[in-house]
Amino acid sequence: VPAPVKNERYRELMALLRRISAEKNQALVGSDVEVLVEGTSSETDLLLQGRMESQGPEIDGVVLINDGNASPGDLVKVRIEEAHDYDVVGPIVWPAWSLGQRADELIDGGAPVNPTGAPPTK
Repeated sequence: VPAPVKNERYRELMALLRRISAEKNQALVGSDVEVLVEGTSSETDLLLQGRMESQGPEIDGVVLINDGNASPGDLVKVRIEEAHDYDVVGPIVWPAWSLGQRADELIDGGAPVNPTGAPPTK
């Protein structure tokens, strides 16, 4: 296949993938999703960055967190307010739980998450 044909097919495929990704991200606007916080965004120190279960590193976009505090490894609920081609953006709407706290909760029989962010009491 000649190089110009390959390049054109590649551009068409990437445009289709971008459009599909944007549509899927737009469908998330208004929903609350669980996000594993990775740390400060690679785009700016003013945002946190994390991933939903459906987002793979170096393959998919990320969740940019524009309000709230969390540490790397925390699981948080983020309300998606903006959708871009590959990334979604929103604030934390549920307190951060460390992975250890979340694991303890699940081991304890799935007790409801404490909205104060305090570890579950026994």
